[in-house]
Amino acid sequence: VTSSTSSTSPVISPQTGLNSGQAVTVSGLTSPSTTVITLFDNSTARQSSTVTIDCTGAPTPPPPSSLLVTPSNYNYSGNTCVGKTSTFTVTGGTAPYTAFVTSGQTGAIITPTNITATGGTFTVSGLTDIAPAPITNITVVDSGSPILQQVVSVNCPTSPGLAVEPAQGYTYVANAAAPNCSTAVSNFVITGGTAPYTIAFAVPGTTGTINPTVVSTSGSGFSVTALANVPKVNQLTIRDSSPNPQVLVRNITCTAPATP
Repeated sequence: VTSSTSSTSPVISPQTGLNSGQAVTVSGLTSPSTTVITLFDNSTARQSSTVTIDCTGAPTPPPPSSLLVTPSNYNYSGNTCVGKTSTFTVTGGTAPYTAFVTSGQTGAIITPTNITATGGTFTVSGLTDIAPAPITNITVVDSGSPILQQVVSVNCPTSPGLAVEPAQGYTYVANAAAPNCSTAVSNFVITGGTAPYTIAFAVPGTTGTINPTVVSTSGSGFSVTALANVPKVNQLTIRDSSPNPQVLVRNITCTAPATP
């Protein structure tokens, strides 16, 4: 080694006794540095030649660590996604990172969608218990080259369809002996869909009482009383709380008494 600005000592192998055409390796150099190596032969007078190893450029950056998003999944399938906020942490790779929904519920809300530094977090909210998309996948990509990506998911239960029993409703004879439309108590039970549920008369101003008008849980019910005791079909609308509400109609029919 004739000269070197390397902060560590260069190592030549082999250094003596080389044959013609034999390769020589130089190792142990640091960057930035310039190293000159001179080769001498065994002739008289001796001949020499030099080579220069230029390491003045910036050192090659180390490869980024693997991109990691934790946890990989939130599973609410035995509970509900309604009102839940799922928090994920991003590490590794090359910041900043971008998070976006790749499949599942389009109503998912990601906050923030741009994560500026390793160790940063984002949340997923706004999910519902509605089929046919019980699994929402979120992809996170970094800013490296090549781009690294990870996919995490949130599992939601699939809510059954809205049902109100009895499906056939009730039928009474107006002006008959009890039970008639004004004295009868018509009970309904709601299941499925997304609670809470809202019940109302389809025609505003209909005579009658609905109790309660809001049912908070699946499997609970409501009653209808004090309808007008006249021949009429009283229609009730039952609406759930899903983003695209399911609505059912049930009838309480008051028929005219039979003509003698």
